Amino acid sequence: MTDVSEAKVACPNMGSCAMYGLFKHAGTLSVFKIRYCNGAFESCARYRVASEGRVVPLRLMPNGQTLKAPEVP
Repeated sequence: MTDVSEAKVACPNMGSCAMYGLFKHAGTLSVFKIRYCNGAFESCARYRVASEGRVVPLRLMPNGQTLKAPEVP
């Protein structure tokens, strides 16, 4: 039997979040999706910035860190 209080709600911004295009490896993305997108999205830095009506920096990670830009040879 499933407890209703344990039901997880997905982030309402999943369909438009630019974070998904930043990862080359599905495994890395899946870690963030499990932790934030399909779980505690209220603690996601991207969600919080968007909820405040501000522009979300492209390289802002859900944990609040900034993804480094790839080096150009």
